[in-house]
Amino acid sequence: MGISFVKNSRGVALMLVIASIFLLSTIISQFAFDSQIQFDLASNERDRLQAYYLAKSSLSFMKLEIKFDRMFREIVRKQGLQKFIGDQANQPLCQLFPISTGMLRTVFTPGGLAGMMGTNTGDGDDQETAVDEGVEKLQKQVSLSQEKDAMAFLDFEGDFSGECVDIATRINLNYLAVLSHSAVQEDEISPFNAYKKFITEFLEKKQYKLLFKKSGTTPSEVVDNIGDWIDGNTSIERLAGGGGGAERSLYDQLNAEYVVRDGLLLSMDELYLIDGVSDIWLEPLRNQLTIYGTGKINICTASDEIIESLIIRYVSSNSDLPSVRLDDKEQVDKIIEKVLEACADGLDKGLGQRAETNLMDAIGANKQQITAKSSKKESFASYITHESQLFGLTLIGEVGDIQVRIEVVLDVSDKKPEKWRAIYWKVF
Repeated sequence: MGISFVKNSRGVALMLVIASIFLLSTIISQFAFDSQIQFDLASNERDRLQAYYLAKSSLSFMKLEIKFDRMFREIVRKQGLQKFIGDQANQPLCQLFPISTGMLRTVFTPGGLAGMMGTNTGDGDDQETAVDEGVEKLQKQVSLSQEKDAMAFLDFEGDFSGECVDIATRINLNYLAVLSHSAVQEDEISPFNAYKKFITEFLEKKQYKLLFKKSGTTPSEVVDNIGDWIDGNTSIERLAGGGGGAERSLYDQLNAEYVVRDGLLLSMDELYLIDGVSDIWLEPLRNQLTIYGTGKINICTASDEIIESLIIRYVSSNSDLPSVRLDDKEQVDKIIEKVLEACADGLDKGLGQRAETNLMDAIGANKQQITAKSSKKESFASYITHESQLFGLTLIGEVGDIQVRIEVVLDVSDKKPEKWRAIYWKVF
């Protein structure tokens, strides 16, 4: 009996020891696991913070390029260098030379080409081959002193890059908010509806039809809804006529918990609140639309699609002009080419008038022959701007596997760079 009790006690003690060891091992393992997670989270937050400030660093370089862009344009204009530089003279320097420390490392670091861009096997893309060859040529031109200076500048962990776009190359949706709903003459549509028609005809281009078909809506429905969202009244207004009723009723049917703004869009993302707007068509067209600017277009850097829409907008609203076959792509392309000849003399105050004169020549019109009735309408020059006052910037900072992207809209209208301000700032 005593011996059996002793054996049982030893067995219980052994079990307690094993259980204790198991429990301690579990606690230690869990502690180590939690510590590793906390360490990884802290490391990621550290890298993200560093990547954020690297992205902000690229903003300073972009501002520097924009500052010198103005000086560059002035020199080109005064020296008459436009004809030697060509179309690139009209492109912003920050667009011609985007900032990228990764590319600098590729050019100035020995073996950087293989490390950054990979080796070309011969069956890759021709464009990649051309880029590789271009970088190799640059590497051969780098002197030892340049390499040392570059490496001293690049002596930090991570990389940053930046790209820019002139906002004046995009169609401003918010411009609807400043336009009158009343027609200037009885037989005309209002400036508000005329601008809606311009946007609608742009979205109705053949290359975009499939996008709207997939989204289950039409450009006219979408533009009508955008107009109702932005205008200052609460009634539904349709470009094709009809309408009426409260704008709110459309969103009541959708059980939306928000109200129609009846004011300026505050961001491009706000468009998704509007009935008919979806990623299917908006994302492919996002780089053609904006909510910033004066509503005027810089034709010298805008896409051919937008220039074509401007021409259609003007020709279709002036019945006194000679008829133009707007469905004839070859004829329209020739008109676009003629209009863009106005850019050959650079971006200055005379750009709009030169473009309008070229347009008249292209369609066989004589400005003096336009009737007084037609001359009261908007001129083609009134659609055009020669100034780059707003830039959309994409700033990226990278540290390890962490990337931070900042989207900025920079107002550079003031002559003093220290007074330039960001009117939109979003971190991704």
